[in-house]
Formats: sequence, C-alpha cells, structure tokens
Amino acid sequence: MKIVFAFAILSLLVFAVASILKERKYTKIVRYISCGAAVVLSLVSAIAADYLRSLSIGIAIFTVISFLLTMFSDRFKKDSVKAFAGYMAKAILVVLLLEAICFNFNSYHLWKGGYDETAVDLNSAVVTGMTKSGSEYVSSGEGASVEFPALDQKIGVIRLDLKGTAYKTDYSIDFTDETNASYYLRTGLVTGSVFNDIEQTKYVVCDFSGKVGKLKINFINLKDNVVSLSGITLNANYPTHFSYLRFALILLGVAFVWIFKRSVNFRKALGDRPQAAKAVTATVVIVFVVISLIMSSVGLNLKTDFNDPSGNQITKELVDAFEAGQVELKDKPGSDLLNMENPYDWSERVEQNVNAKWDHVLYNGKYYSYYGVGPVILLYLPYHLITGHYLASLPSVVLFTT
Repeated sequence: MKIVFAFAILSLLVFAVASILKERKYTKIVRYISCGAAVVLSLVSAIAADYLRSLSIGIAIFTVISFLLTMFSDRFKKDSVKAFAGYMAKAILVVLLLEAICFNFNSYHLWKGGYDETAVDLNSAVVTGMTKSGSEYVSSGEGASVEFPALDQKIGVIRLDLKGTAYKTDYSIDFTDETNASYYLRTGLVTGSVFNDIEQTKYVVCDFSGKVGKLKINFINLKDNVVSLSGITLNANYPTHFSYLRFALILLGVAFVWIFKRSVNFRKALGDRPQAAKAVTATVVIVFVVISLIMSSVGLNLKTDFNDPSGNQITKELVDAFEAGQVELKDKPGSDLLNMENPYDWSERVEQNVNAKWDHVLYNGKYYSYYGVGPVILLYLPYHLITGHYLASLPSVVLFTT
C-alpha cells in the first residue's frame, strides 16, 4: 500500500506542475489524468491502510477542490476574481504538497526498509515499578520501567500503548546498539511525552546505530500519575495526519500575499519615493547587522582568537591536512584502536581503555572529518597560509553572520 500512496503523491506533484506551467498542447490531458490518479490512489490508500487515512482523505478532497477551481475560474465575470480563483487553485496544490511531504515527514521514516513490525511480549520484559492487572501493567510509584534485554533488531519507531490518570506521561529511553553494545552509556537521549488524546504522541521516532540489543523505557514523574501500559510495538507504521487548521492558515497567508501584491501601495514604483525607500532599507540592514554582531561576538577575545595555538578539527586539523595535500587528517589512530574487533563500539573502547578521537570519522584505518569544508577553504586555510596563525571559530562566526 505504501507504493500506491507514493504514486498518489507523485500524481499530485505532476498535477501541480501541469497546473502551474503555461497551457501547452498536452497540458490539459496531463492535468486530467494526474488529477484523477491522485484522487483515486489516495482514496484506495485511505480505505486500505488506517495509518494513511487522514492524509489520503485530505489529498483527495483538496485535489478535487483545486481541479474544480481551475475548471470554473473562467466563468467568473470579473477579471480580478477570475485571476484570484486561478491563483488559489495553484496555491492549494503547493500547500497540499507541503502538508503531504514536509509536515508528514516522520510518517515516511520506516519506508527505507529493513524494519520489521513486532508487538513485543510484555510478559518477557523486565518490569520495574509496575504490577500486572489483567492484560495491562499499572504503575505503583513515582517511576517505572520496562526493559527488553535481548532484542537484536533494527528499530525506527516505538509505539507506546498507554494511558495515564494525568493528561501527560513523560518517558525516557535507554538503549544499546552497534556502537554501544555492552551496557547503557546512552541513557535519556530519547525523551518525550504521551498525551492521552493525541494519538501521534504514542509514536517515538528513533535513529539508532544499527541493531538495538537492549531497550529500556522509563516512565518518569509519576507522583500524581498512574500509568496503564497495554502494549509496546516496535516499528509500527507512524500514522499520517492532515491538519486542516495548518492547511487553512498557510493558505490564508498565501492569499494575503496575492491581495497585498494587488494593492495600490505595492504597485507604486520604488522610484516614486526614493529617499524613503533608501532610508527604510538602510535602517533594516543596520538593525539586523547590529543584532547579528551583538549575538555572535559574545566572548570574542581579540588577543587570542586571531592567534589560536591549538585550534580544533575545522580551524586546524583540516587546514593542516589540506596544506599537506590530503583529505585524511594527519593524526593517526592508535594500533590498539585498529586492532579491535569493532572499534566503533563505545562501550567496548571504555572496557579496554582504548582512546579514539571524538567527533572524528574512522574509515579504513584513517581519521577523516565530517564537517563542511566551506569555511576552511574560504577563510581558515587562506588565513593560516598568509599569517602562519590559526584563526579561532568565533571570529569566523562574526564574519559569516554579518
């Protein structure tokens, strides 16, 4: 069904492009076919998959509305109304694409594949601070946790089927993955809240490194909240959601832009009031430059920042590497790190007391940097070649922000 929905989005995109482009020989045929395909495929998706229903229905409704506006815009007598109707027909499609793609981005998190949906057995979990009541586990203190010690599974989404006596239930998630396989060094990196009447808050979007070995879900701040947990599902399909309020607000903003552009004041030539235009432009630029300088120059030290003896990965290590004619960094990994079975496992490095440079990429026995090289080429490298000194980060922040 994901493929059907993907084709519905593609058809909507084609319909939008064909509607925006100037009328050509086959444009009308393309509009009819793509519009029909978008509506039909969206309705099929809505009927066949619950998690696609909300967005699919919204797409079908507003695709039809846009099509009807385009069809009947020529029947309006006033040219201004006719132009506004055509403009709004196109605007609906653009905002619809924003709603379908951008505002529902989390719903596509699992679509890259490799995630198996699994309803885990709570009876096999290590449950703390909760007692079993029928098919549910109910909290009995100020904190509770559910731990799964041996999952060995890729996880992209976690669904928490729970309800609290309070409106909001806070949680944090501890885990081990392929970069930390021995014990919980990654604690509390995933946090959030479940709200009783907001379905989407039950879904936790995760970005772990490879397969997850252990998973521990902590329910916190339960002093005035009794939580009933009925189930946990790994890699459940994140439901799409069409926000009619958000759609309407954006569309109103787009309509305001059209009305503003049509206003008399907007249509006046800039040359009619050159002094006022220059004054307003200069004032806006000066205000924003001053704000930028104030915000970015906090902590600037003129004595040391332009002659930084140590530097960091961007200001020094990449500069030294480029001056040596190479992309790998000059610092070499230690033999103890390279001899490890899995040098990327943080917990194993801690256990064996092996050091690795933080925020560096280890690849084929060499260190690389994953930071962008734009500031290095534009500023740090030329500065070092000219002065022989390393430039600290803060002066460049001030420079680039102004």
